[in-house]
Amino acid sequence: MEDFIWLDQPIHKNRIKFELENEDSFNFSFDGSIISFSPKIIDENKDMFKDIQNSKLGYKKLDIPKSIKSEKDLIFFLFYFAE
Repeated sequence: MEDFIWLDQPIHKNRIKFELENEDSFNFSFDGSIISFSPKIIDENKDMFKDIQNSKLGYKKLDIPKSIKSEKDLIFFLFYFAE
């Protein structure tokens, strides 16, 4: 089994306003919350991951989406809450 990156805070399925296409890239809790994701998501979105890491370090300011309406918003939240 592939290693997964765990989230500090799970993302509940009610916050996601679209249908997930590749559910194999995620681990879900018993209530359907996303609790971890595959590292290949980082490989596919390296620039966004780097921007969020720089934001956490205080080197860059980012606008945090208020809801998850697209795959891009979901990936932002995954990277933001990754351990």
